[in-house]
Amino acid sequence: MPGAGSVLGASEVWGELHFACMEAIGPIIVLLSIPLLFRWIPRNPVYGFRVAATLADASVWYDANALVARHMIALGLLMVALELTLPVSMRIIVLRVVAVIGLAVVIVVDWRAANRLLRDRRLGRPSL
Repeated sequence: MPGAGSVLGASEVWGELHFACMEAIGPIIVLLSIPLLFRWIPRNPVYGFRVAATLADASVWYDANALVARHMIALGLLMVALELTLPVSMRIIVLRVVAVIGLAVVIVVDWRAANRLLRDRRLGRPSL
């Protein structure tokens, strides 16, 4: 551990940066989800839930992205709650696991939902 006035080594700097990044993920997820929730983002090549179903139909784009946003906000708030309650010694590993599993679940569930939305729209059935 460096003493007062000493220079941090690369591993300490990386560790502090990694810790700060892991703690920032929850609030960043929440902030990035808000425009999608309010359906402010049209189809584009960069931002949003870009799967074949959402790119095939504008109404599916907005509905699926609003659903993804709700799920991502829930994930982000869960991560913020964990950041505030977990001891520092286990915070990074738990946040990593929650982020990876949470993102995987959101992607799978919402990809299926987007496909269902598109299928229902094409068949003229009401959905969501």
